[in-house]
Amino acid sequence: MGGKKLKRIRMERGMTRRQVEDVTGISQGTIMSLECGKTTGGNIGTAVALAKCYGVTVDELLADDGR
Repeated sequence: MGGKKLKRIRMERGMTRRQVEDVTGISQGTIMSLECGKTTGGNIGTAVALAKCYGVTVDELLADDGR
């Protein structure tokens, strides 16, 4: 999962990391690490939870969109 893309999607949805944590159960620290590129990938459960939260498919979330 690309960090910049994750942050862009979250910001487009108008969500804070706290709101994403509340919906997904993924800690704000993990979300921040993913968005900052400190942690790459994560597990499939993380990808599924974030995709559901953001209203996108896992494929869309994982695809390299060149941004």
